[in-house]
Amino acid sequence: MRFEKRSFGSLPSGEAVSCWILESNSLVFSLIDYGAAWHSIVAPGRNGKTDVILGFDTFEEWHANTMFMNATIGRFANRIAGGRFTLNGAEYTLDRNEGENCLHSGRKGFHNMLWKGTAFSEQGGIFVRFERTSPPGEGGFPGLLNAAVTYGLCEENTISAEYTATLDSECPLSFTNHAYFNLAGTGSVLSHELRLFSSTYAELDRAGIPSGRLLSAANSPFDFQTKKPIGRDIDAALLSAQGGYDHPFTVDGNGLRPAAEVSEPVSGRRLTVRSTQPALHFYSGNMMKETAGRNGALYRKRDAFCLETEYYPDSPHQPGFPSAFFGPQRPYHEKALFEFDCD
Repeated sequence: MRFEKRSFGSLPSGEAVSCWILESNSLVFSLIDYGAAWHSIVAPGRNGKTDVILGFDTFEEWHANTMFMNATIGRFANRIAGGRFTLNGAEYTLDRNEGENCLHSGRKGFHNMLWKGTAFSEQGGIFVRFERTSPPGEGGFPGLLNAAVTYGLCEENTISAEYTATLDSECPLSFTNHAYFNLAGTGSVLSHELRLFSSTYAELDRAGIPSGRLLSAANSPFDFQTKKPIGRDIDAALLSAQGGYDHPFTVDGNGLRPAAEVSEPVSGRRLTVRSTQPALHFYSGNMMKETAGRNGALYRKRDAFCLETEYYPDSPHQPGFPSAFFGPQRPYHEKALFEFDCD
C-alpha cells in the first residue's frame, strides 16, 4: 500500500485544494478535499487498467460541474419535498434547488465545501479522513454538526466508505457518495449487467418524491433480483420524468450486507457494493448533458450509473420509512464497501 499527496489548485478564495493518491497492487484510488470527492479509481480488466469513474483533469472543471460528480453528499442525500420539514413543532426551510424541492441539501451541501483531510494507515489499509463542522442553519438545517467521512483501501481491491456525525440537536441526516461509474471506462453503460439485492422499491411521483409506498419489483422493469443489462427494460415504461432509472431501492436484510453487483461483459470488470443503509438509489445517468471530461473524453447521457447508499429520499415526511432523524442520543454511523475484481 502506497500513499501520496499533491496540490490540486485552489478555490477563488485562495484556499488550497489537495489530491490524495492511495495505491495497492490492484487499485489506484485518488480523492480531493473539495467536496470530499473521489477523483479517480483505476482498476484492472482483461485488457489492462482504466479509470472506472468519470471525472475532470483540473480543479476549475470540478468546481464548475453541476452533476455532484463523485462528491460526498449531505447533510441529506436526495430530495426533500417542498424544501422544508417540521421537527419538534418547528418548521425548517431549506434551499430549493430543484423546482420547489431540495436536492442533495441545496447549494450549501457538503459537495460544495472544502474539507480537512488527514491520511493514516490502519490494519493493513490506507485511508483519508475528511472532517468539517457544519454550523446551525447551514442550508437551512438545524443543529451544530461535526461530520467525518473516511475513504480508503481496506484491502487490495476494496474501497471503504465510512460516514460518522455527531449533533447537538436533532436533524435529518443521510450521507452518501455520488460516484459516476463506468466499468468499461468510456461509452454507454446500458450493456452493463446489474443485480440489486432489492425485492421492493419506493414509488415516486414525477418530481422524484416518494409516495410512502414500497412496491414489489418482481416481474417489472424494476426487477434486478436476477442480473440483467441496465438497458434491457429502461424504455419499457416511463420510469422517471427524464426516462430511465432514478429510484431508491430497498436493500434487503440488515447490517453490512450486499446491495448491488455490476459487471461489464467486455472488460470483465465487476463491482460489488455492500452497505449498512436501508436504501440504494440507482441512477442511470438520464440527466447527463454532453460534457468535456477527463483526458479529452466527452460524457453523454447514460455514460455512467450511480449506486448511492442512503436513507430513503423525503424520509422527514414519511413516517413509514426508517427514521433518518439523528441527534445527541443517536449519532450517525454508516458504512459501505466497493469491491472491484475481474474475470
